[in-house]
Amino acid sequence: MTRAVLDTNTVLSASTSENERSASREIIARWNARVIQILWCDDMLIEYAEVLIREGVSIEHTKDLIRIFRDQGERIDLVHFHESPYPEDIDDVYFLLCALNGHASHIVTHDKHLHDIAAEYRNEVRICYPGQFIGELNEQIRMVITNALSRGLIEGDADKVFDELIRNGQKLNAIEAL
Repeated sequence: MTRAVLDTNTVLSASTSENERSASREIIARWNARVIQILWCDDMLIEYAEVLIREGVSIEHTKDLIRIFRDQGERIDLVHFHESPYPEDIDDVYFLLCALNGHASHIVTHDKHLHDIAAEYRNEVRICYPGQFIGELNEQIRMVITNALSRGLIEGDADKVFDELIRNGQKLNAIEAL
């Protein structure tokens, strides 16, 4: 299962976008379907709450979102506190350390400061935009489907199987395990 860290701007976008098909909202939908695992640390949840409320998201919705992260996400203890180079924005260090300590494959962000250091961490974690992340997830799922179809492990139209699997992480994980 893909393990990812969501920067605050991705969470804010998912919470405020009116576009139900936005990449940020799609990431949350895939997480709810157990297609991906989202990692978090305490400092990230504090930042999420502060920014969401400051940007006009209701306190009730913010509390619900934080509760979902705690219940469904994976809490990561930050045990490695020194990484170089640091992002220019010191608040972004939590996201980087959470990803590195939690062995995340991706940090999903619109943040320029994190993208500025992406090349330095390319062997450890991929720093990408929400749309890129969804594209990579879709490609991984299509590869699983193609492999399973070619081996006769599943039957059906590849597009219909894809549509089913992006909404059902248990089935996707079962097919990946075959």
